[in-house]
Amino acid sequence: MTNTTTIQDLYECMVSAIEESALSWNRLTSIATGGARALRGENVDIVKLLEDKIRKDNPNQAFLPFHCILHQEILCKSGLNLKHVVDPVVSVVSTMRARTLNHRKFKSLRRTWRLSMGKFSTTTMYNPQSWQSAEATDVFEKLNELNVKMQGKEPLAHEMYKHVKSFQAKSSLFSRQASESKFTHFSLLGKEKVPVNVCSKIKDQLKSLTEEFERRFEDFRQNDLKFNLLTSPFSADVDAASDELQLELIDIQSDHSLKETFHSLPLVEFYKLFSVKCSPFVRNFAAR
Repeated sequence: MTNTTTIQDLYECMVSAIEESALSWNRLTSIATGGARALRGENVDIVKLLEDKIRKDNPNQAFLPFHCILHQEILCKSGLNLKHVVDPVVSVVSTMRARTLNHRKFKSLRRTWRLSMGKFSTTTMYNPQSWQSAEATDVFEKLNELNVKMQGKEPLAHEMYKHVKSFQAKSSLFSRQASESKFTHFSLLGKEKVPVNVCSKIKDQLKSLTEEFERRFEDFRQNDLKFNLLTSPFSADVDAASDELQLELIDIQSDHSLKETFHSLPLVEFYKLFSVKCSPFVRNFAAR
């Protein structure tokens, strides 16, 4: 691309790249975008244009558009409304790391703080800003744990979404416990007696974080049944499966030796056992 970057320009560039690479359009079953407005607009976007092109030649072809799950997870942090706490910290760290001298001075200052810690009471140390800093540290620690879990070696979408759902449940638990002044799962807040008014603010922010996860991962939640079917074919509800999969799914659930194989192989390797001839719909479903 050398000139403009309109939706049409991006679309034509992608079409050209796919066709020049001799890739088959009927094998394009999903796309993940970074959330740029030109890629996922409210009215017309590149995802919709690609879907229309695929459906024009293959009306029944499944096509699953997603917003990049890692990008979504990062954006969810905005639900905490702690930008005014985090930005100054990032600025200080950047300044400290910019020059070796700054870093040495900071380490010296930190040693001085440690020596004087005993001279201050908890009340002195934890003013409103300090409570917010403690909250930010604890919550971002949990978010960082989530981020690490989602960056394994070649993770599949359903595996990553599993961690997202787990975090949503944990965040909801944290919010409920905050309303009871309980912070047993937080390393800093769990050691202190947090004032009631602070507990109420933390509860609201954790609730907002949970709701942000629910809102941003709506596209993944809409495919929850598909993920469950993919990861648990032997316990999946046949009636909830698509018509084309139902008979093949019954065959799978009736094969006890296949069930033993399922538990002994990685998921990708398990679905490679299905041939196009005997189980075309299950094989195609798993390949998406």
